[in-house]
Amino acid sequence: VPGYQGDQSPYAARAHVRTADSGDPVLAWDNHGRLFAGSESSSDPEGTAKTFGDVWVGTYENPGGENGATANDGKEFKTSVDVAEGSAAPNLLGKFHDKTSIEVDRTGGQCDGNVYFAWARFTGGGSNGFNSSIYFVRSTDHGRTFSSPMKLSQTVHDIQFPDIAVTGDGHVYVTYRQFADVRSNSNTDAIAYNASTDCGASFSAPKVVQ
Repeated sequence: VPGYQGDQSPYAARAHVRTADSGDPVLAWDNHGRLFAGSESSSDPEGTAKTFGDVWVGTYENPGGENGATANDGKEFKTSVDVAEGSAAPNLLGKFHDKTSIEVDRTGGQCDGNVYFAWARFTGGGSNGFNSSIYFVRSTDHGRTFSSPMKLSQTVHDIQFPDIAVTGDGHVYVTYRQFADVRSNSNTDAIAYNASTDCGASFSAPKVVQ
């Protein structure tokens, strides 16, 4: 994805992310020739002990537009943007975003083309180690801009691995794993989810699956 360290390609100027090593890549297509690539950015390109902890999404399009030959779908890099920035603290301390998930509405309904992106935000340090929550953003303009991060997990702590699903009616579900922890008032592991019936604009409170 353009914008990597040392990128000299003509597309580098279209990348609006803090360049660093990246991981947890995720991909999703819409029905109009666009490919969306999400990831998290880890280490500082300057070589310090800082871990950026950003999450970002890149957009690729068909250079011929929505009616271009389908063989060219997703071939031209258009832009990439940070959807949330970490605190760039040393050794994963501070605020670090990780464990990414992405999906696009392909239903043909009123939410068609919406891009949905979720991740786990870790807050490090202290005697209790890491604390984590699930955050979510959406784009209604094909990845050019994203909404402000929304915390889905609310009072549920120590959770990771969000997974996004869009049903045929355009409803959005974000599922994630909760780990047993005293801060969660839970002695067992669990799977929970939040549901949205308004194209990802708002979500229900967390509900336990199992």
